[in-house]
Amino acid sequence: MRNLVCGAAAVVLFIVLPAAHAQNKCVDAKGKVTYQQDPCPGTVRAPAPAQAPAAPARPAAPPGPSERSQAAELTEQGKCVSDWELIAGNLQRSREEIASLRASGGDTAREEKVNQQYVEASMARFLPACGKYGFQEPRDGQAIQANAAAAKDLQRRINETRVALDTAAAREAAKQSASGRVEKAKPPPTIDCRKTARQISQARAGVVPHEHIDEIDREYRKQCTD
Repeated sequence: MRNLVCGAAAVVLFIVLPAAHAQNKCVDAKGKVTYQQDPCPGTVRAPAPAQAPAAPARPAAPPGPSERSQAAELTEQGKCVSDWELIAGNLQRSREEIASLRASGGDTAREEKVNQQYVEASMARFLPACGKYGFQEPRDGQAIQANAAAAKDLQRRINETRVALDTAAAREAAKQSASGRVEKAKPPPTIDCRKTARQISQARAGVVPHEHIDEIDREYRKQCTD
């Protein structure tokens, strides 16, 4: 009896173990089921999907001049114009005083020395920042006229830059405003407006019953008619 039980267990293990280790359950044309490691006959493995090549990285666009640097440059340019106008005014008054003293027979040595010291001190502060805009030391009347022309030209450039910046800012504001209007536009309806209208009409006429018809009607008016 013990041998019979052991034999039966061995048969069960022989049947179960292959199935346990097998990966594929195959059924042939006659309906016979078998388990095997290999794919079933007639099975074609789908090829692995091809991976699309990675898109090449785009080179970063070179950064343009920042608004902060433009504002700083405009501030410096405006200061150069105003500083030169102040210097030119002081030089004009000094020349008039010297001419008045000379005309009256007075000694102009002290005033000329003071004027020369003022020119040297003011140019030491002025030219390092403003010389690049065409200003020069006012040694004579011709140099003073050249500085006046440089100040006029620089002021024109300042005005043109400010107009360009204001125009760009206005365009950006208009773009943002238009973008905001698009974002706030009414979203498309989430219901079938024609079908819902027919449903409401039939319910109002009593053709079909509908206990939530008022709620449906409000949603229809909100999405399809407002």
